[in-house]
Amino acid sequence: MDLTTGRWVQSEPVDGEQAVAGNGWILVGNGRNADLYRGGSVQASIDVDLSRAWLDPTGDTLCVGDEELGQGRAGTVAELRPDGTASGRTIELPAMPSAIDHTGAFVVNTAAGSQLIGLDGATELSVDPVVALGPTAVISVVCDNGACGYSVIDRTDGQQRRLNLDHDFDVAPVDLGAFVWGEVSPDGRWAIMTITYNETSESGDRATWAQPAAIELDRQDGPPGERVEPIRGAPTLDS
Repeated sequence: MDLTTGRWVQSEPVDGEQAVAGNGWILVGNGRNADLYRGGSVQASIDVDLSRAWLDPTGDTLCVGDEELGQGRAGTVAELRPDGTASGRTIELPAMPSAIDHTGAFVVNTAAGSQLIGLDGATELSVDPVVALGPTAVISVVCDNGACGYSVIDRTDGQQRRLNLDHDFDVAPVDLGAFVWGEVSPDGRWAIMTITYNETSESGDRATWAQPAAIELDRQDGPPGERVEPIRGAPTLDS
């Protein structure tokens, strides 16, 4: 299931470590290879590392970073069709992107902040690393003297406000190297992100769990960003 749209992209169990779902197809990868599924069956196997791949906003093609980007250096992202053939479109980036915007530009986090880089140039998203992206708002990590929190930035006017979360929840990631990513709804009211939360058993033992959560960013009846709703029993590719 695509958590941002609720659209089912694959209902049968598949075996893989990563997956990218497009319009009528899904690529399921293990290491440097991926199987192309259409209609629930494998149509082809291609040579692609999905850990360095992003779905184009059209849902028709795949954007894949090269080995240089994978090694933490400047490199190239190339556009591929689902069957692995190249479209011929490429873009040079200073570092591995974290996500692709609805405009087709890439979000690149560096020590200097977060930039949106497309074929027509680069614009600044935030002076801090961005960890969740939407058409009207982004969420960034803000750190001060070792203490980190999260801010919601309105992309229309640049206004920024603190995202208040229950102390027992922590949105991931908080470092530049992590690739867990969040999505902000088009109206900027909700985000779907990975959270970790703590539970205490009857015996007093505490356990930490990670799962998707819907985070309300703009409550009408209380402080912004206060409510966090874990998505219990969220479907996975192997369930």
